[in-house]
Amino acid sequence: MKILKRLGIERDREFLARKIDELWWDYADLEVYPDVLETLAQLRAKGIKLGIVTNGMSRDFQQILSRLGLTDWFDVVVGVDACKKAKPDVEIFRYALNKLNVRPEEALFVGNSVEHDFEGAKKAGLRPLRINRDEKAPTSAETIRSLTEVLTYV
Repeated sequence: MKILKRLGIERDREFLARKIDELWWDYADLEVYPDVLETLAQLRAKGIKLGIVTNGMSRDFQQILSRLGLTDWFDVVVGVDACKKAKPDVEIFRYALNKLNVRPEEALFVGNSVEHDFEGAKKAGLRPLRINRDEKAPTSAETIRSLTEVLTYV
């Protein structure tokens, strides 16, 4: 609605917003990195619980996981609407850990944002890894270049 308002669209704004939301996923360009499915399969074979912590809303990440064929891979998916907190707030990480019945020191968290993922997970007591596939913006955060590298940590 805000975007339509900024564009100066006055008529049928609510209808257009609903229609855009409805059609958005038909045109979204989503793909899974080549290393993801094999890594998830190997982690699952080791009996490791898998979860996602996202700053997205459940309606959106459910669409994404479904379209990517990843719905059944995760034991828990926690978005901002589940606990009313967003990364890097420690509460969203603790909420996911509680759902998984896992202690922070038993958990490894992989994310691409130093501020939201790495620092948030670290403050919550998890072992954080930053995934940096394109080697841009190096940091002092412990970094992996491929999800497959997670297997060396478990």
